[in-house]
Amino acid sequence: MEKEIPKLNEHTKPNGRAEEINDFMRQPQTPLPATEELDLDEYRAGKPLKLTDITALAITQKARIHKPKKNDWFRCWSTEAVERVYLYEGEGIEDYYLVHPAVVGELPDDFYEAYLVLCVNSYGRLFLWPIKTGDTSNEFAETAITHVSEACGKWVRRKWVSRLKTHQLERNDRIGDPQWPENLSMREIVSRAFAGKVIKSLDHPCLQPPNEK
Repeated sequence: MEKEIPKLNEHTKPNGRAEEINDFMRQPQTPLPATEELDLDEYRAGKPLKLTDITALAITQKARIHKPKKNDWFRCWSTEAVERVYLYEGEGIEDYYLVHPAVVGELPDDFYEAYLVLCVNSYGRLFLWPIKTGDTSNEFAETAITHVSEACGKWVRRKWVSRLKTHQLERNDRIGDPQWPENLSMREIVSRAFAGKVIKSLDHPCLQPPNEK
């Protein structure tokens, strides 16, 4: 049974615990940031393969941004629904920011180009897989895109093979078909995933020296 929170009234002499609870309850709550729908035309690093409306399941969750987890089986929506953008990685876990190309032009070494692939794991959790591209990561990107292509038709799990210095796929035919968001475009999914995590100018806090943040 839950304990009842003590309340003060005009006949009750305040005690330290009650005062503390009531003071906390009177504190203003910080509102959650509103989701801003992004114009992906402004943030794309190149021409997308294709934007596709996705049909199946009404979305109530926000897609997280991370690589496939070590032990997770996952599926990918489509190689035709892959976005190409610029990203900045913060210091936290899964701390990704979407970066405007104009900012990238000013600080090209601080950001990297990546594909965003919509995926779902066997628990029904949506995530955007950021696949880094560039001169030093093309081999890994090509392997990842090959895995994306196969994951569009079957459940897979990526396993790192140290002696080969690459990921290999395990496959699973015993999991049922995934359910995807209904009537939502990649624009809406990306906008929701990066809500409050967009770098539009050089004065963004992430780009300031530590003593100036």
